[in-house]
Amino acid sequence: NPYNVDENIITFGELYEKWKERHFKNITKNTIKGYETCSRYCKPLFDMKIKDIRIIHLQNLIDGLNKNHGTLKMMKNVLKQIFTYAMELDIIQKDYSRFLKIGKHVTIKQKSIFTDSEIDILWKNLNKLKYVDTILIMIYTGIRVGELLNLKKEDIDLVELTIIVKASKTEAGSNRIIPIHPRIKELIQNRYENSNSDYLIAGLKNRDSILYFYYDTKLFNPIMKNLSIEHTPHDCRHTCATRLNDAGGNATAIKKMIGHESFALTEK
Repeated sequence: NPYNVDENIITFGELYEKWKERHFKNITKNTIKGYETCSRYCKPLFDMKIKDIRIIHLQNLIDGLNKNHGTLKMMKNVLKQIFTYAMELDIIQKDYSRFLKIGKHVTIKQKSIFTDSEIDILWKNLNKLKYVDTILIMIYTGIRVGELLNLKKEDIDLVELTIIVKASKTEAGSNRIIPIHPRIKELIQNRYENSNSDYLIAGLKNRDSILYFYYDTKLFNPIMKNLSIEHTPHDCRHTCATRLNDAGGNATAIKKMIGHESFALTEK
């Protein structure tokens, strides 16, 4: 019974397990993966009594991680939820997690698109660098990173050459159909045939899917650095919308493919 705990001796790790039993029932599989990754970063706290943990312990943990802002933000969120749970159980009287400083997200550069020469570089390195194909797939479909990583093989129709994005961050983006450009048909087919999981882009050891922040920091950014190109994953989406528009694409078709409510947002 999570409401019957010894407040004097319960550790952070023990409380995390109790919090997990209750909280993980109502969140998505990918969110669970993110939280479990954060829990591994919290290992230095696991054997400490929750009532003995102060802001200095939490801040030192965060400062020593050397992770991107998205990961730190998720870390702070997990810690806040656990400390809130501890307060609900009257184990602690003060939530030190609310004093955590993770810094502000810094945008390195404004939104931009891949140039023709940069896209050519990606094609030339298709067989040299793993996951270059995923970047090209995003450029030729306008699909969001999270949407691509959550695509299942059942969402791909290699006969009609279409992709169905069932779940998206916006209502307009959900259940939309994206045509598969002839240039990337082989890339998608290779992923489809070589994935031993339900997902088009198989995760590590062909299990489940890849987390967004892992793809961003461990896969996409190293490729950009290796090729001396400066872009963010979201620039692939801007590139697709811009090239469709420059080619005289129908405004309604473009907004539906990109998954926007209005073309004005797409133009912006």
